[in-house]
Amino acid sequence: MMSEEQAKLVIENQRLISLMIKKLKIKWDYEELLEIGMTGLCKGALRYDSSKGYAVSTYLSKCIANELIMHLRKISKPTYKAISLDENITDTDNLTLLDVLEDKRVNIERETEQTLLVIEINKLLSKLDEKERSIIVHKYELNGAKRLTQDEVAVALGISQSYVSRIEKRALKKLRKFMEED
Repeated sequence: MMSEEQAKLVIENQRLISLMIKKLKIKWDYEELLEIGMTGLCKGALRYDSSKGYAVSTYLSKCIANELIMHLRKISKPTYKAISLDENITDTDNLTLLDVLEDKRVNIERETEQTLLVIEINKLLSKLDEKERSIIVHKYELNGAKRLTQDEVAVALGISQSYVSRIEKRALKKLRKFMEED
């Protein structure tokens, strides 16, 4: 049961629901999102404890966002149907999924795109310093490198794992900037 103070929090902070829907850029039935956001707002109002030092609007915004995100995850989970590889995939001929999967012809367009992508990635990586490049290459298994954990990279470079984490964040930020410039 909600106290009078909690009900007042809900009434005074309803605008946060619209703000969070806009901030999260959710394209869904607005009325449904308002309802879900209200659920998050009510849960937040029930759990809010001013003695913990959180600003009420910050806390309630997080509760609303979490409720919206959890709902979207729940409704967007894919459903899978079991199929047979021998099942016909067209109505007009006897083409099966196995026939399609066995087609080993080279897709020139796809290979060309992948080659161009590798060239672009290597151009961007060349703009990083040696440590940054090494961390990114091993984290994302680029250029045939073996995937390493942050701890493994730290040992290889003779630095701490937390320093590897900071370098990785800095390198990713640089890469984003380089991509925006190009």
